[in-house]
Amino acid sequence: MSNKKSSKVGGLNWAKLGTVAAEPATRACYDPTGVAITLEAKDEKASGGEGIVYTVPGKPGFLVKVYKRETLENPSKANAIRERIEAMCENRACQAMKGLAWPLMPVYGDASRKNLIGFAMRACKGMPFSSLFNGPASVKEKFPAWNRRQLAQTAVNFVKRVRLLAESNVLVNDFNPANFWVDEQCNVSFIDVDSFQIADRRGRPLVTHTYFASHTAPELLASPSALNRPRTVEHVAFSAALVAFQLLMCGYHPYSYQGVPDGGGCGSPDENLRAGRCPLGIGADCRLPDCWYKLWSQLTGKLKNAFITTFRNGHSAPAMRTPLGDLEFALNGLLITMAKDADPDRVSLNPCKVKSHEWIQTPAAPRSFMPRPAYPSRGFMRTPGFARPPYVPQQQYNPQGYGRFPTPRMGGTTSNFNPNLY
Repeated sequence: MSNKKSSKVGGLNWAKLGTVAAEPATRACYDPTGVAITLEAKDEKASGGEGIVYTVPGKPGFLVKVYKRETLENPSKANAIRERIEAMCENRACQAMKGLAWPLMPVYGDASRKNLIGFAMRACKGMPFSSLFNGPASVKEKFPAWNRRQLAQTAVNFVKRVRLLAESNVLVNDFNPANFWVDEQCNVSFIDVDSFQIADRRGRPLVTHTYFASHTAPELLASPSALNRPRTVEHVAFSAALVAFQLLMCGYHPYSYQGVPDGGGCGSPDENLRAGRCPLGIGADCRLPDCWYKLWSQLTGKLKNAFITTFRNGHSAPAMRTPLGDLEFALNGLLITMAKDADPDRVSLNPCKVKSHEWIQTPAAPRSFMPRPAYPSRGFMRTPGFARPPYVPQQQYNPQGYGRFPTPRMGGTTSNFNPNLY
């Protein structure tokens, strides 16, 4: 009795619950001139949350992304997609940029060219960054001939690409490492670029809400409403530095660590990023695991400072983050040092020793040529012509005229010096 009545409530049953209309087996896609091509299921290359990527019959170097039916059936989403893709197709500079899966032309669902369903783009080659982020062994598995020099070159090319896009008023929103690819020659490519923040025809930013939590600036994660506002270059600088750090560290996240003041457990990288718990630099309450510290120690002082400035000082102060151009300069400096340094540990993916005090090898310059650091609280800045004097115990005074060294947590003698502070 009542069972029959209740079974009709809502008009649903187990068979109908949660069903989604299947994508068609074949699609007719029209270019802006009204010429059609047919895409079949065998042409499907990849599928994501919003769309499906197809190879183009007869055009081996190109792909077509077609948005899924449930996305296009939402009027607000469909209008936003149309405005974004048409604006991107007018950006000739980005279309000409190699290694960028930028929309080359819109693709329509009918000959009237009123129903935009996707876009055509260049195909990219290589391996996703994420495939290199499982430790040194994963790098050797994908690229057996690589050492850390190739990782540094990849980081340079990546940061340079992000900087050039930002200078063109295009900001990367989604820093998912799977969206960045690299080939054996260290050529970097960006895919899934229709999530980038661009300007419309009137110069207003077209905001997207796409982000990757473990690679997003903390102020955006702290407030969901912040994702509704336009991104800034400081947001991009934070995320780009995080990806560059992971490239150099074979996937190690800068907010992973071991040891906390209260003896509790270590949080996940996402939790630590939100809280600002970073093991890099002077005064950190946690430290890098010993196996990863060797990799960190082989970086140059200037590059270490760039990362510390972004992840520690810039965590709650976006304006203090290392600009993209400065990070690129520091990464290039690492390449130069690698070329000059005969120590094989400098380019090794598994260095045998710690190299924290390379500045001790440089004779101290005369006092008159050694200016006081611009930001004493951040430690010594590795500026040209500035050689750091050797470490002295905390109770001693620096004879070179700097005042006291930033020595909190160092202890009173060199025997208990903690290398994780640098």
